[in-house]
Amino acid sequence: MVSIRQGLLGLAIGVAGGILAGVVLAPKRKPVSEGNVPGQGGGGFGGDLLSRIGGGRGLLPDEQITERLRSELIRHGTGSRVDVTTVDGVVYLRGKEPDPIKADEAVAAAYAISGVRDVIDEIRRET
Repeated sequence: MVSIRQGLLGLAIGVAGGILAGVVLAPKRKPVSEGNVPGQGGGGFGGDLLSRIGGGRGLLPDEQITERLRSELIRHGTGSRVDVTTVDGVVYLRGKEPDPIKADEAVAAAYAISGVRDVIDEIRRET
């Protein structure tokens, strides 16, 4: 019974030591201020890096591409008919767009977005 108590005590001391080390050694967070906004190049952890990969909003590159393209499609009136999915920089366009010109514009808009490696056009152009 003594060895179990000693083991539990050792475990408790180890866990407490780990928590204490984590608190003491963790990097200090800076409050967000005008000169310290992540993704805007001023201070903070990798501000420039964050702006390149997520636009400062915490989005992954594929999510950022999808969001930008959806906004563009809504602006051109095809957003509700065309579904956008991005995987590893490849944009997949699916849906039904009866106007072939708008469907082609959606494909061109996808190619125009920075970071897009390829576009898979699966838009059905039928009435």
